Formats: sequence, structure tokens, C-alpha cells
Amino acid sequence: MNSTSPVKRCSGECGQYKPESEFYRRGGRLAHLLCSECKTCMVAKQAAWRRENAEHMRAYDRKRYPGRDRTAKNEALRALRATDEGRRRLLDQRLR
Repeated sequence: MNSTSPVKRCSGECGQYKPESEFYRRGGRLAHLLCSECKTCMVAKQAAWRRENAEHMRAYDRKRYPGRDRTAKNEALRALRATDEGRRRLLDQRLR
């Protein structure tokens, strides 16, 4: 870190002083300001929220991407894998 570069303290988990390049910019009319948490803390916080709210995110993704629902396909594959013949057919397809 260069001594002349501006630094800012992260208000997230790490609480470290980091250069301003380690912080995201806020959006819209506040684009000239920086977020209070560093990029690393913000990514970790978002990942934790997605894990804790997995069902909410699945519903959101289904609504946002309606053509990508793979539930029926996944159930068919599970049924196929449940039999020995089905496992052999899937293995043969992979080896081709």
C-alpha cells in the first residue's frame, strides 16, 4: 500500500484499513461515495445471505428465468440412476 493513497476503514467483519480501491462505489446519485464494507467482506456477506435464504433465491431465480426450470429433467435423471440399466445407459453416453 502506497503511503499517499487514501485509505478507509472497513466497517465489516475484518475492520481493517484498506486502500479505497478495495471498496465498491455506491450507485446512482451516490456514485461518488464508497460503500462502508470492503469488497471481500461484502462478497462474504452476500454469499452467507444467499445460503441462509436458499429457498427464497430459488423462487426468485425461477421467476426471473422461467425457461430454466430443470425440476422435471432432474427427477427423470434420478429415476434413471435408480436402476442398474439406467446407470449403464448414462455411463455409455458419457463415454461416447
